[in-house]
Amino acid sequence: MIEKDFISEKLKTRLIKYGYDEVNVEKILYQQAFRWFREKKELFGFVEQITKNTFKFFIKDYRENKGLVFGSYVYDSYEEAQIECLKKLFEI
Repeated sequence: MIEKDFISEKLKTRLIKYGYDEVNVEKILYQQAFRWFREKKELFGFVEQITKNTFKFFIKDYRENKGLVFGSYVYDSYEEAQIECLKKLFEI
């Protein structure tokens, strides 16, 4: 795995304070963070490619069947949209 597959230390600390309780928290993959939000918080965040070089993220809230609750601005990279999606999940 490469370094860009892991969330930053800042996001890791925030996720742990938010309740992330997995056994090995030395490094957390984006995949693990998004899975945790789906399974523990019933929030589904995902990035979608809009054009060749633009991306947006969306968040669905399955608590009380709310459905789509947020659609983002356009970002120039998948990684940037992914980071911003995680940040937004903490606010919901």
